[in-house]
Amino acid sequence: MRSILPKPLWWALAAVLALRILQLPAVSGNHNVGDYEVIARHVSEGRPFSYDGVTPTAFRLPAYPLLLAAAFVLTGRPASIWPALALGTLVSLCMVTVLFHAGKRLLPERWAAAAAVLAGLNPELAALDSGGWPEGLFALEYALAALTAFRVLEAPQRTGRWAACGAILG
Repeated sequence: MRSILPKPLWWALAAVLALRILQLPAVSGNHNVGDYEVIARHVSEGRPFSYDGVTPTAFRLPAYPLLLAAAFVLTGRPASIWPALALGTLVSLCMVTVLFHAGKRLLPERWAAAAAVLAGLNPELAALDSGGWPEGLFALEYALAALTAFRVLEAPQRTGRWAACGAILG
């Protein structure tokens, strides 16, 4: 039985994790609190999904602030950026894994791993992940959309695959 995480994927995940660790010294002293973090902190304190903690807002999509609020609650609501960094890194590692599995459907395994590494080492995405921004979550959604679309093409008669693809694409 083959592992769900083949050796080329392990290398891809290690490269992405190494980049995120190497950028930690630059990130920890250079953090601006973004809208998402403000909303997440309010939600983690039991207040409304809002900028000021009182007036609810619909200006920001809820998925990332809610995930970030869960990270704050799980870590005891520290005043630091570490929960946001951990969430960004976890989302990036998931995106690399999903992109690898999607790429394997079109390319040889090593090429799929190379594509996953290139996506994970993208400097723009790495910078956004470390700043507490939701773009990593968007990249994960796009990778999941590609994977589910490829799975639909492999077996179009299976309605569950169509449902999964539709749920991800919205």
